[in-house]
Amino acid sequence: MLNASQVTLLFKILSDRFASMYEQTTTWSDGLLAISQEPTDTIEVFWVEVIPQFEKWLKSQKTWNGVNVRGYQAHSEAWDDSLLLDRRKTLTDNMRILPKAVSQLGRNTKKFYDRLVKTALQNGKTGGSTWDTNSLFSPYLWYDGLAAFSAVHPVNVDDAALGVWSNLRVGSPLTTDNLDAAIEQMGTIQLPNTDSMGVSPTHLLVSSGKKRTGLRLTEVDMIGRLVDGLAGSASAENNITKIKTKNNYPLELVVADDLSNQPGVWYLADKSMGREPLTCWELQSPRPAPNNGMPRPENAELYFGQEAHAGIAISNPPFIQRNEP
Repeated sequence: MLNASQVTLLFKILSDRFASMYEQTTTWSDGLLAISQEPTDTIEVFWVEVIPQFEKWLKSQKTWNGVNVRGYQAHSEAWDDSLLLDRRKTLTDNMRILPKAVSQLGRNTKKFYDRLVKTALQNGKTGGSTWDTNSLFSPYLWYDGLAAFSAVHPVNVDDAALGVWSNLRVGSPLTTDNLDAAIEQMGTIQLPNTDSMGVSPTHLLVSSGKKRTGLRLTEVDMIGRLVDGLAGSASAENNITKIKTKNNYPLELVVADDLSNQPGVWYLADKSMGREPLTCWELQSPRPAPNNGMPRPENAELYFGQEAHAGIAISNPPFIQRNEP
């Protein structure tokens, strides 16, 4: 059985191993995800349909636009990743088992936000499985009641005649032409009063399997196109997704290793001007559990883990688009 000094030594070794793996692990969601610290586990998320704008002054009267506010509740949930140390085993026996598990714990902790974003992107097409019509809560639905990624979002839920907008493209593998078409489609999204939302994507998100394609589309200076769709007949042109102008910034490539289960699916996101297509509301960021190193009263096991309290939502679907091959 481990004595007190051996327990202290083992925890020091495991803590160092955890910290080392945590530092080595890379993440991809940092530039896409907005993180908001909240004092409670439930908050109201609102969408104001009509944005204030300049209007003509009509003599002594001023015409005011009404504001229609819609929203939903966002919930933060408890998360935990931990392992148990058995004091009944020798230090040598524990060292055979625990370092690898602790390294995985370090990686899982660093990738916490990546996994949240992965979950949101996966559920964004279906709306998830936790839709509660009484509380009007689902982090993967928009206020129109449709899944966050949909081809038929109404421009105005109260006026079907104004048509629909889409942030879901099917039959759209990652190519130069499809990237151009996707960017153009995002630029047509309208506010409920039919004004343009001015959507212009800043990030291209791909799985690791599409890394090379993504690099070709965002990093090279010249790109090739087939002439009239004829194989063997091609031309080259400047890659405008890499050129910075007054109203255009280079498209930033984000490679997500966690999206390998969505082969060929890619996303465009607009993070300009503080826009937040994905938001994490957290009551507590990942941190060591308060009972680390404390023996469980019913046996000789010691706890070593991390815990968090957070939730994620596709908070602004007009600013993120899903493309499927």
